[in-house]
Amino acid sequence: MTTKSKTVLRCPHCGGSDIAPDEKTGKLKCKSCKQLIDAKSANAKGGVEKLSGRIIGEGSQKIIPGEDVVLTLKCSSCGAEVVINTDEALTAKCPWCRHILSVTDKLPNGAVPDLVLPFKLTRAEAHEKMKEFLTERLKYADPELEKNFSIDNIQGVFMPYVVIDMRVDAQLSGTGEELVRRYTVGSGDDEETRYDVNVYKVERVFELEVDDLTIEASSKRLNHDRRENTNNVINAIMPFDTENAVDWDPRYLRGFTSEKRDLDVDELDIKAKRQTEDILKYQLSSSLAKYDRGVCWDLVRLKQSGVKWKTAYLPVWLFSVAQQSGEKVILHYVAVNARTGETHGSVPMNKKKILMTIFLFPSIVLFLSLLLSLAIKTEMLPYALAIMLSPLRVVGVCASIIWFFVFGIIMLVKMRKYRENDARHDFEAETRAKITKLEENDELLEFVHGMHNSMMLDRNDNKKSDVDGSRKTTIEKKPQNSTRGQIIVGVIIAFLILEFLGPILALIMMAFVW
Repeated sequence: MTTKSKTVLRCPHCGGSDIAPDEKTGKLKCKSCKQLIDAKSANAKGGVEKLSGRIIGEGSQKIIPGEDVVLTLKCSSCGAEVVINTDEALTAKCPWCRHILSVTDKLPNGAVPDLVLPFKLTRAEAHEKMKEFLTERLKYADPELEKNFSIDNIQGVFMPYVVIDMRVDAQLSGTGEELVRRYTVGSGDDEETRYDVNVYKVERVFELEVDDLTIEASSKRLNHDRRENTNNVINAIMPFDTENAVDWDPRYLRGFTSEKRDLDVDELDIKAKRQTEDILKYQLSSSLAKYDRGVCWDLVRLKQSGVKWKTAYLPVWLFSVAQQSGEKVILHYVAVNARTGETHGSVPMNKKKILMTIFLFPSIVLFLSLLLSLAIKTEMLPYALAIMLSPLRVVGVCASIIWFFVFGIIMLVKMRKYRENDARHDFEAETRAKITKLEENDELLEFVHGMHNSMMLDRNDNKKSDVDGSRKTTIEKKPQNSTRGQIIVGVIIAFLILEFLGPILALIMMAFVW
């Protein structure tokens, strides 16, 4: 298949075609006359209130699976033919005249985006951001990370996204609960907290305007299964300043790599609607402040008055390191938003060092305690010295148990910090959106005395503090004395084991060591 370029992209100052991004400014720069080329934003803020119908950008058209991956482009400057693999790149340089060839004329399979957001941070700046992020995470990191981390291994990548403007007519109704009084009943271990609550019927009717909701358009990056990949850290560096995106120009890709979009509008439509509903509920939270126990929406009716889909290439600096995990290889990323500098990452941990930290000290202390127990039992020590050293056995056991649990908990906390499992783009709060024409209708239904749960059951108002809408029923009680009793019993049992079985265990361990 041969695709002809209709126009030659030339410098407006000198007519040269050798143009590439300037690292310092992110703008295009002519290699011949050294002049910067300004580009106006093609995705300015606002205008959502005027949306009507369904608009799909030219670069967001449905991908045709049968479209050839390897294309032959005819250089419109000198006439030479150049082969390009669109799975790897969307641009190539003509080896004869240095003109940049591109599939910019929009392949019929929708592989070329509508917009591109140029890089703003340089590779050196991204390296500093990553270095700052990794510095406090190197102690227990896999040695391969520090070994491979260098500025040369940081890759600039344009990632494919869809950028959505949406205007929605919304009607919500349900019930909300307002706390009137909190008090306790019973005493001792049977003491419980109870709540008196006003229950309201809550209705909201309004229009919602969503400006530049941004979603990954690559099936590989949209998969955030934390058991299989670390894509969530790339998601977490959002949002981008998409209002500064310019019309697609392949010259911005020069010197960078890019991923190809493989998801259509129809495949992303459900996700876009779900995220819009979450944004809607978050935006509503200020009008629901009265209902401190939450709101349960029974009816959520949304109607799109207008929607506009565009695809965009957005810039990311990436560093990756592979780690073997059983039979699987997990690729850990450190990602920097090349516009804002927001940095997140997943750091592979040194499992051997972690196990040594948790188990080495308790093992040594327990071994010494067992040897001491053996010496006391076999009367190898003078009586007075044995009496004086005897309490050390209990101290050793307690210290080992405390060390094991404390450092086990510390390692769990560090694992969350190193892996950043919970990192994600808070689209509910960070997507530009506003509510207009809001109508509120609240009516008191009943007063309920003595409720057990501290928060409303089945609340789904999706406030930022609990974006997934899940709630747990809790019955608040005072800490029971039985917990302290269990700890004391555990220490006594450990001492008795050490007292009676210590010599045998010590002999076994000594025989094993020898």
